[in-house]
Amino acid sequence: MKAQWKEGVTIAAAILLTAQLIIRLFTSGPIVAGEESYQHLLLSQSPETLYHGILGIGIMLGGNFFAHIFPLILGVVSVYLFSIVLERLGLPWKLNAIAAILFITTPATMYVFSTLNPTSLSLPLALLSFALFRRKPLPAIGSLISLFLLALIGLPEFLFTAGLLVASLLRRNVHRLLALSSLSLVFLVLFLISLTNPIANHPFLNGISDLGELYGVGVFSVIIALLGIAYVWRFRFNSFSMLSFALVSSLIWVVLEGTTRIPYLVLPLVVLGALTIEVLLQTPWTLDVVKTLSLLVILSGLLFSTVSFSKELANLEPTIEQQESLEFLSSQPHGRVLSHESNSYWIEYFASQPAVITRETPPDDLEEIHKVFQIRNLQDANSSFKDLRIDYLWVDDAMFGEVWSDEEDGILFLLRNNQTFDQLHSSEKTQTWKFLFTE
Repeated sequence: MKAQWKEGVTIAAAILLTAQLIIRLFTSGPIVAGEESYQHLLLSQSPETLYHGILGIGIMLGGNFFAHIFPLILGVVSVYLFSIVLERLGLPWKLNAIAAILFITTPATMYVFSTLNPTSLSLPLALLSFALFRRKPLPAIGSLISLFLLALIGLPEFLFTAGLLVASLLRRNVHRLLALSSLSLVFLVLFLISLTNPIANHPFLNGISDLGELYGVGVFSVIIALLGIAYVWRFRFNSFSMLSFALVSSLIWVVLEGTTRIPYLVLPLVVLGALTIEVLLQTPWTLDVVKTLSLLVILSGLLFSTVSFSKELANLEPTIEQQESLEFLSSQPHGRVLSHESNSYWIEYFASQPAVITRETPPDDLEEIHKVFQIRNLQDANSSFKDLRIDYLWVDDAMFGEVWSDEEDGILFLLRNNQTFDQLHSSEKTQTWKFLFTE
């Protein structure tokens, strides 16, 4: 088992991700999961990055099959590459095997490798850079090529990975590593502050998958990682020096850019979590029953997070019903569609119609347009729809709760007026209305 542990965890990852895909297909049908996936499907139509270029070509050649299989393959490759990187760190093979299993069962990475997003490509490229990184010329060239490809996905991903690679060269020199850590983190902070508002996101509040975050980690994963940090502290900057550097760097990155960077934080976290489990397994206890119960509690908590998140992934919208409703809208004359901003990518992809509000709409404009949903006066509705050039209103079941409290709330009260609104399509969970311009 010691010799084949990398192959074993890679096969386990393939089985898990394939099972997740099969459950999704049986639950929601052959439709790509997640809101974010459609953002990238739209961007792949006019690609500006390596990821969107590959995605665009793949969709053109393989359609929905490619959209389903692409992240799955990248996930399996990532687990194998992560296993190689762990082996190079010189840690015990059992600890490495546990870390690799935790990696693929953490909700953040399950999401990354079940939907369409650039992290599903940037993460294996970053791991490939580490796996190939040697002082020998040929592997070093391969590592540099991986870094170059990473830069074609995103500059922050390139800088983060390059910083860790440089730090790994100096990991045996404590003073240089500490100096490099401080310098690298300062530059990383300055760079990211120029790109994002660090106050706008609170990843430590939003980064828990048990509370509904897609790019999140389970509560028990956090607990065992914290216990691992306490254990690592005894080693200072010895064999865990790179782990410490990676943990601090990825934490700062998550704080500044938000929860979408959590998959990078998962890498050091799962090693720390695996360390906690390995210590519990190897340490003799006075009462074996307490040791067994402690392990059962930890494993049950981890399993609960994985299973519950797996169910959430299987039920991610859009549904076939939403797709069919929006495809009907694509057959209508061109016009702007008002709906919740979370539906904007689906509207633009399936209906090929522009959405009035999107995830990119400035907050002030978004707040103003949201007021339209609450209008109960026909003249005000007529004026607002004309000013905003709204042609259609698309409503799905989720908007009851996100926008309205009941079927008579806000503008829904006015939809009964057939001289102003014409219902074009209706299903159990969707409604499509056309605004009839009046003088």
